[in-house]
Amino acid sequence: MISESEWTTINTTMPSDVPDRIYDMKVLAATNETLLIGWKRPQENGAYISEYKMELRNVEQNSVIGETMLVKDTLHEIRRNYMYIFVGLQPATKYSFQVKACSYLGCGQWSEHQLPAQTSDGNSEAPLHLKVLCAFDGKRSANFANISWNPSLNTRGTIIGYNVTVIGSAKYRNSNDQIVNDHIVEWHRIHSNTTHQIQ
Repeated sequence: MISESEWTTINTTMPSDVPDRIYDMKVLAATNETLLIGWKRPQENGAYISEYKMELRNVEQNSVIGETMLVKDTLHEIRRNYMYIFVGLQPATKYSFQVKACSYLGCGQWSEHQLPAQTSDGNSEAPLHLKVLCAFDGKRSANFANISWNPSLNTRGTIIGYNVTVIGSAKYRNSNDQIVNDHIVEWHRIHSNTTHQIQ
């Protein structure tokens, strides 16, 4: 009679490999000079993740900032989420981020896509070539001043307006032959143009 033998059990272990590719990344916070980026830990594939290699690319200048973050987790306390802050960045600038995990066997592939990120607007430098022209309009018997300027060379974002503060003083005799000292402080919000007239 033909029959089957008993099953034989053999324990085997798959060889370790480099960590998996990272798929889940997010921009957690952004200021005018910093970007805080987080991601989820990928599968280790049998070899402890020792570091993450990161690249932050300035999209406009096509320049790359490369960083390495060492992992200090213990085997009993392995974090699921990681984050890194890039500092000293350019305001109002588009960046892209990618990351890969590394073990003693080597590094996995770069993240599936490049994460887009952008810093917020910073404070613009002062406007240039400020000019003030004071004059008297004889037909209307009115004093006026024309103020003009050029935008700054480094706006660090999009200019949505200007604040113009006019401070002046006058000393004169009134109709009663009394000496009068007048002081004015006027605040004007200008939207997009670079000229303004006050009367």
